[in-house]
Amino acid sequence: MAEIKYVIFNLGEQKYGMKLARIQGIEQTYNILPAPMSVDSVKGIINLRNIILPIYDIKYRFNIEEELLDGNKQIMITEVAGMRIGFEVDHVIGIVAVPEEEIKVVPRVATNDNTNYLENIIRVNFAETNTSEIMISIDIDNLLSDEDLTYLREAAIIPEEEESEEDVAEDEEIEEFEEESEDEEAEEFEEEPEDEEVEEFEEESEDEEVEEFEEEPEDEEVEEIEEESEDEFEDEE
Repeated sequence: MAEIKYVIFNLGEQKYGMKLARIQGIEQTYNILPAPMSVDSVKGIINLRNIILPIYDIKYRFNIEEELLDGNKQIMITEVAGMRIGFEVDHVIGIVAVPEEEIKVVPRVATNDNTNYLENIIRVNFAETNTSEIMISIDIDNLLSDEDLTYLREAAIIPEEEESEEDVAEDEEIEEFEEESEDEEAEEFEEEPEDEEVEEFEEESEDEEVEEFEEEPEDEEVEEIEEESEDEFEDEE
């Protein structure tokens, strides 16, 4: 006998089912951060092990009034249109296997464009209490409208934090320091060649002076030798 497993949960006093194959996890403890500029059906986001998940309020979709805050609420994590989403419910009762013969099609008179998320009518047997109940299973692919999906995607995007005045002041100081450092380096770079050129010029001047000093005596000696030679040549004559 073929069976399909469902996760059974409460929304107010009413019980619903959702196929277990579509549920990726169930979270008990969480902290919802409100999403600004969103619709009422999108409650906010949670940080689930460093993954940002938008949270959808099924009770709002079903027009079920919110009761007093209950710490026992849970989130069922699913994936719709390629996006991971958390559906908040009042309480997850458990997982049950429903025989195929206990799964019926929703009557046409009960379906329209606003209720196409009603998937099947199922009869669930609770072994613990030896009772059975008839409830509706939800098709999560048709539960969300295009507008809901748009807001859920936007809610999952974390806006960049604006820089505080202190951060801006620090950035300005850093920029000024970097500019001063660059100017100093540029000045040093410009001064170094001048110093090198001066040194080279001084060295060349010193070399020339030494050469002149060394050359002058040689010239005088040559002249003296030439004069002596001329004198000797005249004496011989």
